[in-house]
This record gives sequence, structure tokens and C-alpha cells, in this order.
Amino acid sequence: MNQNIEFQDSGRILLKDLYKIYTDNNNKLQKLREEYSKYPDGDLYIRTKSGKNFFYEKKNSGEKAIGHDKERIDLLMKKRLIEHDINCRTLFDSNTKALINKMESGLKKYRNQNSSLTLKRIYSSEIYAHWDPDDAIAKWKSENYKTNPHYADQKKLITNCDLKVRSKSEKIIADKLWNENITFRYEAQLSINGFTCYPDFTIRKKSGKIVIWEHFGLLEDNEYFQSMIAKLEKYRSFGFRQHTNLICTYEDDIISCPRKY
Repeated sequence: MNQNIEFQDSGRILLKDLYKIYTDNNNKLQKLREEYSKYPDGDLYIRTKSGKNFFYEKKNSGEKAIGHDKERIDLLMKKRLIEHDINCRTLFDSNTKALINKMESGLKKYRNQNSSLTLKRIYSSEIYAHWDPDDAIAKWKSENYKTNPHYADQKKLITNCDLKVRSKSEKIIADKLWNENITFRYEAQLSINGFTCYPDFTIRKKSGKIVIWEHFGLLEDNEYFQSMIAKLEKYRSFGFRQHTNLICTYEDDIISCPRKY
């Protein structure tokens, strides 16, 4: 198998990962075979009668009961387990090797297509050198950020990602985002043209753009309702539109959504 794959795309990365898995398994397989070769002849068989186990050692010359010999039982048991591990890893080895060969062949064919030429030029361009969406999201996720300082003592419910939130509905939303591997911030400070707010959830897309998610839960309270209207109007004036970069949910939305994902 040729390890000098030159096609600069995710296929190269996947092949590298496959080679590592294949090599690690192959090394482990060789060690297991060496260890297995040191064990004596004979195989362990266990028969059950009236709920009790009876141990036998089987050789070409026949078999004998070894229930009295715990050391021999332990030795042959380890041998049988190693043999099973060898069989599993041998199967994995042959299938991984076949997958690598198939993937190499497919990438070689794909490399000669016109679309791959454009990909090569993208990867070699200066623009791509400064653009790594996954890395940018990881940095954004790990950065410290200011959160809503008001009524911090109300954050008592703990989400699956050990985040404290204010309500059961917010916990459901946070758990859903976490389970779907969506990077988000909770009540993070957002400043736009001098206006500072703390959306319930801020989601960063790979493009670098953000989506804000507001959950409104006290619509029967007139003061809360008026505050919601003012906030939505402010968001709209700054270019946030529902179903594009603004998500709004209400208690009925959460009540009607499945709790188990």
C-alpha cells in the first residue's frame, strides 16, 4: 500500500487515520501472536451439569478433567482469550487493509477529475491558508465571555454540559444543542452599535456569522411581553430576521417538542 497520498483534501486525513488504526492493530496483533506462541499445547473446554462448571483440557491425545488444577485452568483460560483477540484483530486487519486499498484507488481516480483541480487550487490559495472554520469555532468555544450579570442566583438548573440555566425550557434547549454538537454560548454579552444585550443562546456558524436564540416564557406578564416586543424590534433593526439568524421559541414550542432525543 502506497502511503504517499498527495491529494490534499479530507481524504488524505482520513487515510492517515486509517493507516494509524491499521498499524496500531497490526503491532498489537504481532505481540499477541508472540505471546500466544509461548503457551503450551492444549485447549480449555467447560461443560455444565446441574448448574456446575466442569473444566477439561483437550489435546490430540484426548482430554482430561483439570478441575483440581486452578493454575492450569487460569493458564488455558488466558490462552483461549488471547486466541479470540487474535481472531478478531486478524479479521479487522484484513478488512482495514481492503478499505485502505479501496480508498487509495478511489482517491487516485478522483484526483484526476476536473473538480479536484479546483480543490487543489483552493487548498494552495492564500485565502485558505487563513481560513479554518473548525479551528475558529474551537477558539470561539474556548474563549471567556461576559454573561448576563442580572439575577445570576436564578441559574440553578444544570444541563448535560454542566451549564447552569434559569428554566426547564432553557435546559431542554441547551441539552438539545449539546447533544447535536452545536457550539453555543449561554446569555453571552452581545454588543451591536452601542446596544448591549444578552441573548439566551448565541450560536456561531462555520461562516463566522452568528445566530441568536431567544426563548420567551412569560408572555402572560404584560411588562415581560412589552420587553420582548422591544427586544425583537431592536434585533430587527440590526438585521436579525426570524428563520435566518434569529430563532424565537415559546413555552408551547418546548412543551410540544419530544423530551428524549
